[in-house]
Amino acid sequence: MPRLRRSARERRLKPKLNAEVWAWLNGKPEEELSTAGRWAVYILEGPAVHAWRPPDGPPDRVDQFWDRVYEAVENGDLEVAEDVEHNFADPPLVDLEQFGGAA
Repeated sequence: MPRLRRSARERRLKPKLNAEVWAWLNGKPEEELSTAGRWAVYILEGPAVHAWRPPDGPPDRVDQFWDRVYEAVENGDLEVAEDVEHNFADPPLVDLEQFGGAA
């Protein structure tokens, strides 16, 4: 029983990505997203991305951020879920420091 509780707790602690954002990352046009989905993209691209300085400079940091998010989902470090609401106060979805540090 403790093993089941531990694995459930670990699943709850794993960061989650809104399913609509994942669909957008896989090519769904932004116009087809709900208002909540578009807001989620806007919020996730917000402070964390704009404070981050990737190793090869700021010009394409938004694209690099989304590449990191995509990789995190593919690697199983980030879970996709339907019932996720993203807020500006949430911690970043991916550890930006491991990819070259924050500002």
